[in-house]
Amino acid sequence: MLTRITRCGIHANGVKNPLLFSIDNFRFVLHCSNSAAPTQYLVDLLVDSLGFSKEEAVTTSSKVIRLKPSKNPEFVVDFFQKNDFDNNQIKNIISKSPKVLFSNVDKTLKPKLEILQEIGLSGTDLYKFIIENDLFFSKGLDTFIRPSLDYLRNLLGSDENVVKIIKKSSWLLRCHVTKTIAPNVLLLHDIGLSDEKIRKFILQNPKRITRNLGCLKDVIHRVEKDLGIPRESRTFFNGIAAIVTLRQSTLAKKIDVYKSFGWSDEHIRTMTRNYPSCLSSAEVKICKQLTFLMNEVGCTSEYLASHSRLLTHSLEKRVIPRYRILKILNEKHLKKGVGLFTAVSMTPSKFMEAILLPHKDKIPIAYEAYMKSVG
Repeated sequence: MLTRITRCGIHANGVKNPLLFSIDNFRFVLHCSNSAAPTQYLVDLLVDSLGFSKEEAVTTSSKVIRLKPSKNPEFVVDFFQKNDFDNNQIKNIISKSPKVLFSNVDKTLKPKLEILQEIGLSGTDLYKFIIENDLFFSKGLDTFIRPSLDYLRNLLGSDENVVKIIKKSSWLLRCHVTKTIAPNVLLLHDIGLSDEKIRKFILQNPKRITRNLGCLKDVIHRVEKDLGIPRESRTFFNGIAAIVTLRQSTLAKKIDVYKSFGWSDEHIRTMTRNYPSCLSSAEVKICKQLTFLMNEVGCTSEYLASHSRLLTHSLEKRVIPRYRILKILNEKHLKKGVGLFTAVSMTPSKFMEAILLPHKDKIPIAYEAYMKSVG
């Protein structure tokens, strides 16, 4: 009897035998028999050990069914538990990145977690970093993670600062910092910024230093040309910090707000040379500040330009409450000779000591209102 194998099945004398499988069907059944057990095993593990619902466990396990079923996911769960992650945290980590279940604990997970713990990242901060960087454990330890952390440690001066910047911007370790940050740091050094100022620049807002090198060069040019702040000025660094994340069109809109209140180009330049951070405020906030200070208080653009620190304080928490106290004290002839700029520039404790407390009993309603407004 001649027997031949075809894609349709095994035939004897050309007659299809319904009891026999085709080669394709055989492969499919073989795959199912190999994969069904680890799938059910994973489902049970996720449900019993970590509180997954049956549906969640099936969905999660289906994403990793083809990944190294010989490795034991229980080791991974046990590893996280021994490092003080609670079951809910482990569940979230695995839901975000199911592949971690088949990581090698000793070669992959342990050294990478330890390097984060060594710089001082722990507890909730460590968990938050992992959950926000689901590809972290797939990065090379010696080719990516360690060089990046070493560079940040050298740049920022301490492990404490590295942790501070990671907590603020955990995404930073997703990019190759030696390639994205180093050119910008070199440029800032070239224009004369000290290590201390560069460190401050980065810690305040890490996004600033990851800008494209061409963008940063453009910002430096705009600070000199548009804001009129020379490189040797003490506020040049503040000018860069103020507009580095602003598009030119956004900056133009903010300047237009000042012009709509009658500010001249010279007054705007005076303000930005003194306090470039005035440009960091949103357009709505700038409008509210100018409406109050110019329309209600009566300040001129010339005065505000030369006393631009007034524009850097909170209107609701500082400027308005102190202005109202001064106004009442002047009306009652209790305190004269203290201007708004002087009062607003005082520390909260100094303002209380010098202005408010000496007259507390004479203006009880105003005192209560002030205390309520400043929290």
